[in-house]
Amino acid sequence: MIQFAHLTKYFRYRIIYIRYEIRYLETLMKLDVGSSVRRYTVTDQVYDILKTQILGGSMAPGEAISVEDLARKLKTSKTPIRESLHRLMGEKLILGTDTGKMTVVSLPASEIVHICELRAALETLALKWGFDNVPHGVLRENLDSLRSACRDLDKGDPESFYTAEVVLHNVIIAAPNNQWLVQMISQVQNFVDMTKNMFVSVERYKKSIPEHVRIIESILGGDKRRALKELNLHLAHVKNRFLVLLKKTGEKESQKPGER
Repeated sequence: MIQFAHLTKYFRYRIIYIRYEIRYLETLMKLDVGSSVRRYTVTDQVYDILKTQILGGSMAPGEAISVEDLARKLKTSKTPIRESLHRLMGEKLILGTDTGKMTVVSLPASEIVHICELRAALETLALKWGFDNVPHGVLRENLDSLRSACRDLDKGDPESFYTAEVVLHNVIIAAPNNQWLVQMISQVQNFVDMTKNMFVSVERYKKSIPEHVRIIESILGGDKRRALKELNLHLAHVKNRFLVLLKKTGEKESQKPGER
């Protein structure tokens, strides 16, 4: 039996995605309103817990994985653990070897750059295709949320920024209602989330807020060219900030005694 405590952090952060991911699911799975949805199984619970721990950094990049240890920690059998790990291997979040050993994926700086650039290309394409469908009401609400987030960040609380950031990027991604684009972005977003959670930085979030505001104002003003430019600039800045933080982290690691 999975303990609910393991799920609280997952749902705390995941709930802000739900409103917009419904549109993704309708596109990807072509669900009718009255259609049935399969029940939430133990394997689904384990999968959600493990994925959240990987994306959130609780399971560190390169960390070795033991089916037995996970089964003991989550108080469940080995079968849902193995099934969940198999799903995560399909998403490239878990790597396996010929000997059967498994580790959490660890991304070198060069791959993080490629992921950031791929995300920028796909999200820009989403805005280009779906510009006229982006809901202006949601964007106006998001402007108010960003103002609140700015005040909260001054107090050291990033929660409202997380919410505003997710909403903005998800409405852009959902706007074209294109299943293939959503599918590709969803896979890339896993690795973006992993990288973000490696470098939690209030200062970085503060720099993102005016960039978000300019994107929103451009869309609300009907200026597609400017909106695409501002989105590209924002995502390029995000990539560069990651690289600066990666460099600093590497320098700190190299300075640790006994590890030179």
